[in-house]
Amino acid sequence: MQRFAAADLLDLSAESIIIRDAEGGALVWNAASAALYGWRREEVLGANVDALLASRPRLKLDQLSPERRTIDVTRVASDQRLVLVEATYTPHFTPDGRLDYVVETARDVTEERASQQALRSNEQRYRTLFQAVTAACMEVDLSRALERLAPLLAAAQGEPRAHLLANPALVQDLLDHVRIVEMNDRSVDILGARGTPFPDTLRPFWTAESNDVFVDMLLARGRDERRLIREVQLRRLTGERLFGVFTMCLDAGLIGEGRVMIGIVDTTDIRVANARVEEGREKFKVLFEQMPVGLCVINCDALDSFYAEAGLDAQIDLEAYFAQRPEIAEAIQRMVYIEEANAHAVKLLALDDPAEIIGQSVDFSWTKRPDTFIRTIIAGIRRSSMEEQTQIVDRKGQVHDVIFTCVSIRQGGHRRSVISMLDIGDRLSAQAALDSLRAEFAHSARISLLGELSASIAHEISQPLTAIATSSQTGRQSLAKPEPDLEAAATALERVSSYALRAKEIITRVRGMASGRAPVLSETRLADLVTGAMPLVEAQARAMRIEISVSDRSSARQISVDRTQIEQVIVNIVVNAMQVIDSHAPAERRVAIEIFDRGEMVGCAISDSGPGLPAGRMESVFQRFVSTKPDGMGLGLALCRSIIDAHDGTIIADNASPLGGARFAFELPVATEERSL
Repeated sequence: MQRFAAADLLDLSAESIIIRDAEGGALVWNAASAALYGWRREEVLGANVDALLASRPRLKLDQLSPERRTIDVTRVASDQRLVLVEATYTPHFTPDGRLDYVVETARDVTEERASQQALRSNEQRYRTLFQAVTAACMEVDLSRALERLAPLLAAAQGEPRAHLLANPALVQDLLDHVRIVEMNDRSVDILGARGTPFPDTLRPFWTAESNDVFVDMLLARGRDERRLIREVQLRRLTGERLFGVFTMCLDAGLIGEGRVMIGIVDTTDIRVANARVEEGREKFKVLFEQMPVGLCVINCDALDSFYAEAGLDAQIDLEAYFAQRPEIAEAIQRMVYIEEANAHAVKLLALDDPAEIIGQSVDFSWTKRPDTFIRTIIAGIRRSSMEEQTQIVDRKGQVHDVIFTCVSIRQGGHRRSVISMLDIGDRLSAQAALDSLRAEFAHSARISLLGELSASIAHEISQPLTAIATSSQTGRQSLAKPEPDLEAAATALERVSSYALRAKEIITRVRGMASGRAPVLSETRLADLVTGAMPLVEAQARAMRIEISVSDRSSARQISVDRTQIEQVIVNIVVNAMQVIDSHAPAERRVAIEIFDRGEMVGCAISDSGPGLPAGRMESVFQRFVSTKPDGMGLGLALCRSIIDAHDGTIIADNASPLGGARFAFELPVATEERSL
């Protein structure tokens, strides 16, 4: 201890000085140590230093070498504070190499290390965030560009921005002196540099359209502004344009003097999408205005609260509700109003200018057909569309036949309906004229057909008339006998009655085909129509020695048709087949009629044993004035197609007859409630 008698002099040191013996016991504890750890010298001398201060790590005395070493050591002060010190150990050895004592000098680095740790942590978080963000991030060094900018600003005479933008070559030179320090993966991707050497400067990416953004960035950095946000247009290394939101962020303490962080959010897809939306909007406006259909947008915002108060929703029987309370529909008419109307709608409603109707109620349009308006209300509540043929009334009171459609939409918190009105008044008039012309055409064709069948029909009628005369004579003779044969007379009278009915049926069918009445739909089986048409062709078939067979493979389902017209189709095709067979005299003289089902259709196929249709004439046989017969007018089959088309059916011709000749087949839809009406 004598050699440390001058230890009191160590109290003058600002650093903690501790001298410990070879076993770690404290020999010297200066005033700075007492201040740092809170233990008085009297309490410490002789005690094991590392045990007293709970040092981590502990000094391993048996492993010390003569070299001085410095390490950070965490210790616990007397008041349980954690203290971090930077300790330097200087060991002293005896001449024979044994450890004699160790001098420790230490300084408190608790706050210093905490600050360094925070800085390292912040830097690590920054680097992690730098790479993790979905935006493109770059750290760029503007130092050289700012150096070159200084003399340029001096020459700008107070207008640096305008001076630079007026000289693009200067801007390009400055871009060459902006060094890219670091960039994240997103930058590599959106700038198209994946797998290629990355440029050192910004120039390859920058476009002349964004020179103003670059100049503003330099000027903002020179003024130490913390942030700059602008829209920018760049160029990918692959040549495509890149649109984005550009952000400059300055934090000199974090990234160094002369450097800034650049962020780029790629908005190219959004810009393209917005451009397409705008293009679509413009196309919609043009389409809305130019469509030859009346279009209106109806504002229905007031209906939400009204429906809620009235308890109107899709769960109740809306049809019954409005049938009992029509005044509710009238109230709704006054709540909705027109927001937009195109030129065709303005014309249809007998207005001169759209301004006359914008903001106005639509109640005047439904005075003729309020039931249609009620159905639009119901469709809106059920969030469905509706379409029907109806009538609207214009401002002058004129009624228009229209195809009306309505679609309810929700847009931006608003409730709207888009309606269209297609004026079909001219179409209905034309359709009526066409129906009349078709009826006249069919009538003329039937008269022509009856002319062709007249000899056969006369022969057919003569048979029952001859039988009537014969039976009458037989009856008279039976009654004139001395003993009248009443049984024979009764039999003769029954024959007279039967043949008279037969003659009446023939005359009724001829009269029906010859009549010029308008088509009348009724439900019947197609097989019954074939059966009804046969008496008109049977006599001619017998005269030509042609066999006609009928095969019914159909179900009991019915079709809704005009009986006379469909019978006319059957007779036309059968007569054509018989005439072709008779003119070519084949060995087999047969016509086969087959009735069948196919899905929701009932069909009839008429096949013959003739030579078949000429090659290349399959598609033209149903055209007017095209005939396969030398003296034919080409109207019969055209009429057949017209009749089948009018009944929403189909008709074809081919050479697929099982008898070796031509085959004509038509199909008609099964009757439904809507079609029957």
